[in-house]
Amino acid sequence: MAPESQTPENQPIPKDSAIVDVSDETREMVDRDMPDADQEVKNKAMELLEAIRRKAQAEVQAANDRTQEAYLKAIDDAKQTIEQTEQFAKEQQESLDNAVKMAQNEVQTRWDGLMKEIEEFGGRLQEAAETAWKIITQPKDSSEAETPSATADEAAKKDS
Repeated sequence: MAPESQTPENQPIPKDSAIVDVSDETREMVDRDMPDADQEVKNKAMELLEAIRRKAQAEVQAANDRTQEAYLKAIDDAKQTIEQTEQFAKEQQESLDNAVKMAQNEVQTRWDGLMKEIEEFGGRLQEAAETAWKIITQPKDSSEAETPSATADEAAKKDS
């Protein structure tokens, strides 16, 4: 069997080299909480804690980025909704204004027609009043004058 080639994945890590750089804060925490532990155990604990801390920071940053993106998208969506609502309200206002104008035109047309009918009826009433007045005020002759009522009476007698 051929000896395995040494690649970065399977090369042994020297005991004195750390996988990650350990911060002073992590070093102080391990020294404080594990005063009696072997130095190699402390080093591994420090590397593990530092890796966890960095992973947590990366996750927090990623979550922050996603939250910020979601917030900006929500703002854009709200802005778009407001613009659409304003456009809809404007269209509805224009439609309402047109309906009011149409109703006003219809009312005016009907009013004008009604006024014309009233004038015509008033004219007919005036003519009827004038005719009635002439009949009422016409002097009666000794001879039977031809009045509309006398003519009507004679026509009725002939028919019987």
